[in-house]
Amino acid sequence: MACTNPFTSVDEPAILGPGTLDMALPLVDALRLHPGMRVLEVGGGTGQVATILAKAWDVTVFTLEPWHGGEDIQARAAAVGVTDRVVALTSRAQDLPFAADTFDGVLSINSFEMIGDERPAALAEMVRVVRPGARVGIAEPMCLPAPIPPEIAELDERGRLRFQQCFRTVAWNRDLFTRAGLLVTQACYFPEARPWWLAYEAQATQPGREVECELIRRDEGRWLSLGLVVGEKPVAHTAAPTRWGVVGPRSTNYSYAFVRAADGLLPPVARSSAASTYESAAAARRENSKGGHIPVTCEADAVSNKGRSPIVSALQMRPRRTQPLSYGDSARSEHRRATTGIPA
Repeated sequence: MACTNPFTSVDEPAILGPGTLDMALPLVDALRLHPGMRVLEVGGGTGQVATILAKAWDVTVFTLEPWHGGEDIQARAAAVGVTDRVVALTSRAQDLPFAADTFDGVLSINSFEMIGDERPAALAEMVRVVRPGARVGIAEPMCLPAPIPPEIAELDERGRLRFQQCFRTVAWNRDLFTRAGLLVTQACYFPEARPWWLAYEAQATQPGREVECELIRRDEGRWLSLGLVVGEKPVAHTAAPTRWGVVGPRSTNYSYAFVRAADGLLPPVARSSAASTYESAAAARRENSKGGHIPVTCEADAVSNKGRSPIVSALQMRPRRTQPLSYGDSARSEHRRATTGIPA
C-alpha cells in the first residue's frame, strides 16, 4: 500500500455522504485488514470504497447495495482491474446470505445509520458473519450529545431528511456494539466533522436539496457530527483436554455453591468439604503437570477467580466426570447433597 491515502487521492471522488473517503482510512486501519482477507461492506454506494480497498489492500470485498443495485459497482471494479475481488450484492444487512464466521472484517461508511430501527438486527447479523477475533466498524453521521436546536429540527422535518430518526451519538452506538457482544476497541467523533459536512454541502447542487444544505450551514457544529465505532468479536474459549475429560470455565455445575460461597452462606461442613475439594484439585493439577498434560485451570479461570475465596476457586477448578456414576457414587452424592447443600 502506498504512503499516500488511497481514498482521498482519487481523481474523481464519487461519494453519497459527508466525509466518506476521509473517514475510510481511519476505519480500515482500525479493522486491521491485511492482503488476502475477505471483507464485507454494508452499503456499497458508488463502489468507490470497495474498489479502492480491493486494489490498495489486496482483499476481496463483498459489498451490499440494496438501494442502487450492483451493476455500477461491478463496472467500476472492472475499470480498475479488480473484477475478481469485488462482488456486489443487493442483500440487506438484516438478513445476510452468508455462513457464520465468513469474513475477516465488516465495515460500513455512511450507511449503517440509514437502517434506522433495524440496526440491532443488522448488527447481530454483521457480528454473526465475522470470524472470532475480527472486527466490525462503522463511520457515519452521528449527532453530538446535546438537544437538537429547534430550528435544525424544524428544517429536518420540513425537508423530510430523517436526521433525527437516523443519527445517534457515539455513546449510543458504542452501547449497541456492546449489547451485540462486541468488545469496543475505538469510539470517537472526528474533529474534522464540521469541514467535512461543509464540503459535502458545497457539492450538493442537485435540485431539491436546498433544505438539507440550509440545515448543514445553520447547524454550525452544534448537533451534526461524524463518528467512528469499532468492535472486536471475542474469541470463544476452547476447553482444555485433561485425563479426566474436558475442563474449562464453568464446565462444572456448581452455580448454586458459587452463589452460596460468594454470599458467605456456606455452613461450616460445606466450607470444610470445599476446602478438601480445593486440595484435591491442586494435587490433580500438580499431577497433570508432571505428566506433561495441560493444567486443569486456564487463563480465563485465573481472570474469573481474581478476588474470590479459595472455596469458590476450588469449586470452579473441580474436574468434571466423564463416566456414569456407579451406585456407590450415587449414594455418596446423595449423602453429600443432604449434609452440605452442594450439588454432587
